Amino acid sequence: MTEKELKEIDKEIIGRVLNELKDFLTLYLTEEETAEIVETNQMLVALRFLKSTYLEKRLKGISDIKMMIDRLELA
Repeated sequence: MTEKELKEIDKEIIGRVLNELKDFLTLYLTEEETAEIVETNQMLVALRFLKSTYLEKRLKGISDIKMMIDRLELA
């Protein structure tokens, strides 16, 4: 994803795409496999945001990573 594409993408769209991916994958994979794939993709998106030159996207990346860590701490 280029910086221009990253700047233009709405952060809500990514969440919706990942939810759609989860729904699709649950048809063919176990819940554990599906969760692993979705979480991996969430982390990849968050890391891409974190490396962005745009402050808003960096903050979104940090926020997403923090939420993932918080979920781990609760488990």
